[in-house]
Amino acid sequence: RHIRDVKKLLPNIQQHLVISSLPIIQQEAAEVAKQDSHIKLLTENSSYLEMFEQIEALPRNSAITYAVMHRDGVGEARNPRVVLEEILQRAKVPVFVNHSTLLITGVVGGHTLDTDKVAKLMRVLYAEDQKTLQMLTTALLKKQGAQVVVANDGSEALALFETQDFDFVLTDIMMPNLDGYGLTQALRETGYRNKIIGLTAATIGLQTDQLLAAGADATLSKPVDINKLVGLVTATAHSL
Repeated sequence: RHIRDVKKLLPNIQQHLVISSLPIIQQEAAEVAKQDSHIKLLTENSSYLEMFEQIEALPRNSAITYAVMHRDGVGEARNPRVVLEEILQRAKVPVFVNHSTLLITGVVGGHTLDTDKVAKLMRVLYAEDQKTLQMLTTALLKKQGAQVVVANDGSEALALFETQDFDFVLTDIMMPNLDGYGLTQALRETGYRNKIIGLTAATIGLQTDQLLAAGADATLSKPVDINKLVGLVTATAHSL
């Protein structure tokens, strides 16, 4: 389930490296890897040095799951917590933990550790008709490392989906031609399952209720609080 959740959070993932010296994790990951080519299990005979080299060489659209590594393939023993700290220092991609006994601050049963790195992998469709808000919000998103494509209304946004894929959608409610309600409903009807976040004048009230009813995952008030947005985008339905 953890691997499925990571893929849901990062639908364009190229490689998912699973790191563990626990036999049960190795066995389960090996079974999943037979059916999913993007899963890569750290080989049993890999040294810590080779592991860190693999981590540093991962493609940009990748992720790591760490499920305790207390001894490498050549017999060297290290504190699993120390190993994780070095992984976090070396990795340029999101790192996940699915072993809750580590009891790392801020991690419960595999919450994502690197929300900033997750955000950097995101390809965002931003639907907004006001040019000033387009520029301000786009600048905030790009500062986080996200790739942003802007649509001037809901109709333009739907047209973009015909030729491009997006990791999440950020949409204003009141737009010409097709508003945020119509865009959200249309995307859900086409089978789009990633996050849709609406921008409203207030996060409570009729507009918010109607947008959520249309299929949005959450709403944010204007102007955008980038920290709240990153938190919403990197959260998953299964609380990784």
